[in-house]
Amino acid sequence: MQKALDQWLQKEWTPTVEKDSTIQKKYMQEKIIKKDKGEEKVFIEKKSRNFTLQEYVDKISVYMQAKPSDYNSSNTHKLEQLPVIGK
Repeated sequence: MQKALDQWLQKEWTPTVEKDSTIQKKYMQEKIIKKDKGEEKVFIEKKSRNFTLQEYVDKISVYMQAKPSDYNSSNTHKLEQLPVIGK
C-alpha cells in the first residue's frame, strides 16, 4: 500500500500541484539553471519551512480543479449501490 501511495504521489500529485503558479509563488523557491541554450527557471520545495494545514488545503484545491472526481466511479457511489442487510 505504501508503494502504491508513493507512486501516486510521484506520478499524479506532485506534477499536478507543482505546475500551479499560486503554489509556486507561495510554497516554492525559484532556482535558475544554466544550460547550453540559456537559462531555465525551476521551482523547488523550500527546505527551511514548516508544513501547515493551509498548504495542504491550497494544494488539494489545485489538485481537485485539475482532476475533478466523477461521482459514478467514486467509492461513495459504489457503497450506495451495495445491498443493505436488514431492510
